[in-house]
Parts: sequence; C-alpha cells; structure tokens
Amino acid sequence: IEVVRWLLFERRFVPQEGTGKQVLELILQAQDWPFLGAVLQMEHMNWPPESFSVVVDFAREAPIPQMTSLLEQDFTLKSPIAQCLLAGFAQGQHWDLFEWLVKRRVELPDEASKKILVSLAMAKKAFALELLIRRGSVGSGALAEAMTLLASKDSADCKPTWQWQRGDGWIGFDMDISRSLEDAYASGNPQSPVLVEFQVGSTRYRVNFETMIQRSEGSGRERHLRRVGELPPLVKPPPLSPERATEILRSRSHGPLQGPDPGKCAEFQNAQVLSVEPVISSEVWSTYQMAVCKLRSKHRQYGVEVKPVAMFEELKLHLLDSTLNEGYYFHGTDAESARRIQQFGFDERFSKGIYGDGVYFTPDACKALQYSKPTGDGSRILILARILVGDPFFTNSTLSTRYPPPRDPLEPGLLYDSVIARPGPTAGAPGDYQNHTEVVMFNGAQTYPAYIMRVGLRNG
Repeated sequence: IEVVRWLLFERRFVPQEGTGKQVLELILQAQDWPFLGAVLQMEHMNWPPESFSVVVDFAREAPIPQMTSLLEQDFTLKSPIAQCLLAGFAQGQHWDLFEWLVKRRVELPDEASKKILVSLAMAKKAFALELLIRRGSVGSGALAEAMTLLASKDSADCKPTWQWQRGDGWIGFDMDISRSLEDAYASGNPQSPVLVEFQVGSTRYRVNFETMIQRSEGSGRERHLRRVGELPPLVKPPPLSPERATEILRSRSHGPLQGPDPGKCAEFQNAQVLSVEPVISSEVWSTYQMAVCKLRSKHRQYGVEVKPVAMFEELKLHLLDSTLNEGYYFHGTDAESARRIQQFGFDERFSKGIYGDGVYFTPDACKALQYSKPTGDGSRILILARILVGDPFFTNSTLSTRYPPPRDPLEPGLLYDSVIARPGPTAGAPGDYQNHTEVVMFNGAQTYPAYIMRVGLRNG
C-alpha cells in the first residue's frame, strides 16, 4: 500500500492495462478508506477501462459498514472512478447511500448517467431520478432513455426477470441483461446445460441454466441466480354442478322491476341449468394473467387506490383477487359466439351498448339471459366469466365511447379500468332508469370465460 501511495502521489504514476485493476483491488482489500478517498479525487488519473468494473462490483456488493467508512472521506464525484462508485450503488440498490452520495455536487457525463438512470428506472426510484434532474446532473440523452424505460415498465413487469444473490438478498439485473438471459433461457434446450455469457463493464460472466450459477471469468467467483415473475400456470375452474349453478342463477334473478318492461326478468325465475362446461384454455388464461400483471403495474406506477366493489355472496365461488376487484359475472350470448369465446376469449371490438363499445357483464343472471338467444331445443347459453373490474368509473348516464373515461385530467393516458352502471335513475337509459348492475369491459384480456352453461326455461 505504501509503495502504491508513493507511486500515485509522488511519482504521478498512471496505471496501465492490468496494473490499474490490481492497484484498485489492493486498496479495496486493505480497506484503506482515506487512501481510496484520495484516489477518487484524482481527476487527472486516466484509469484503464478494466479498472472501472472493480469499483462498480465493490460498490454493488460491499457491506454497508464498509460503504459508510468510505463515505466519511472527503472526495468529489468528478472522476470516472467516483462515477463508477455511484453506478455501483445504483446497481446494488443501496438507495440510502446513493441518495446521500448524490447530494454532493454531481457532474456526470452522459454515458455514465445513462447506466445510473437505467438502474433507477428499473427500480422505479423516482426520488433519485428527480434529485439528479433537479441538479442538472444528467444529459438529455440519458434522461430520454430513462423516461423510455419508465414508460415501458408495465410490459417489462409482466415478463420473467432475473436476479443474482447477494448475502441473504436478491438483486435484479438491469433490463438489457435480464432480457438477454430470458431470451436465452426460453430458446434453450432444458434437457442440457445452457451456457450464456454477458458483460458488465469489463467483467465477463458465464451462466449455467442447469445449475443456475453465474461465474465471473476474472475472479472465478460464483453466485446463485433465479428467474422470477413467471405467469401463473393454468388453473382449472373449480367444479360447478348444474344443481349448484341453478341455485346461483335463480338467486340472481329478479321479479317484476321498475322501468318500461318490468316483467322481463320474471320469465327467468324458474330457469334451470342443464349442463355446465368449464373452460380450459392455456392461451386465454395467459392473456388474462398478463392483464392481471399490467393492472397491478399501472396501479403501482400511478398510485391508484382501488376501492372495493361489493360482490354478491352467491358469486364468490372461490378466493379471488380483491385488490383488483376480481369477480364472477354473467354474460348472455348465442351458441356460436360462445364457442368462439371459449377458444379465443372475449373480444371487445364486436360489442356495443349504451354505456360504450365494450363487453357487457352483470351479476344478475336474468339480465344476461335477456341477451342469450334460444338454440334449436329452446335452451339458452349463459357464460359465467371471471373478470378484472379493477378501478371502475361509476356512471349515472349513458356513454358513447370506445374506451373507459380518463381518470385524471393531468394524466391524459391514465384511464379507468372499466365502467359500472348501477340500478337507479340514469340519464339516457330506457325510461331514464337502470334496473340492473352492468359492468362494461373495454379490454377483453381482463376477462376469462370460466363456465359455459346451457339453461332451460320451464315455459319454453
């Protein structure tokens, strides 16, 4: 250490390729924080690129007490090595240390700030982004890239991501590396080891998907990896007998109601479910689960507080996601359309109504049966669907729209997740009155046709 100190400060020695990495490794191993702090201030020092990865790896993985000791030293953040320290904090998600360090005067070149902003955008650390922007510490190119990442975060959240183990915790790779690992994993042969290489700074790593181990080619250090965020596998709808389905249907049918045609529901009070066919479609289920993921990401990103929508006890067939107001609702249709829905799911492009151009559902079986058409034997088709109501817009008038209304005028792209019309006075409805609850879904992906029922009427 003393020899290195003399070389750097007395002789103004400039480390070359190979020696620069060794010098920094020696200082870090000795935990000589005053020495390292002095090195970080050496703006004239033109360290070879391979040296940068040593500092990034150290800042990403070092224990907090070591970091605290280093930060007590007096140094600026103008040198390339100091910028690597900042990037390492961001990659390692040491957010408290990162924020403390950024509060010093930061002057980052565009390329360095890009790497930092990528890590921040991936972690949705808005406070650190704002801090850097307020200080004018990032170039326009880096800022644009970070904003793009934030905008695409919804879709990224819905794909499997990769993490590496540090101590007892797990740290996510940046977006590009995670995507590369996922692409290689998805296209590889699961019956044999798949080796993939990637690079962070000047350090190259090799990944074995069979052992889920990452190995540094330089140091030989190995770390465990894991793949997270996979979509849930297909869940077969729970058994539903025709007898139980009949009980549900009759409990959700009304007698004479207010309005221009008060007796419409009465004819369905004695309806009987003749058969129940559960829908098992991996493709439709995957689309539905992707919608679950996107809604959660949207609500988290915009701070949407989803208020609970009351569910009828008869339709609580099993445990559902109350945070997204997931529930079972009826949809009436004809036999041919039911087969298409069973195969491809609901498609909002082919539906229209007085509350917008979407797919209509209701907790009231008698209302849904009004839209079902008799088949050759006189029976009717009713679908019991699992839908994600999410954050709904409650309307007391008819709507002419292809999309849910905007949720916030200051966020023009932020829309409600659905529309609900509740019973009561409703401008534009027949007789200016709404008899039943109707839920309009403007995205078919937020629906899953769980059961197809064939319903018979005693009077026909």
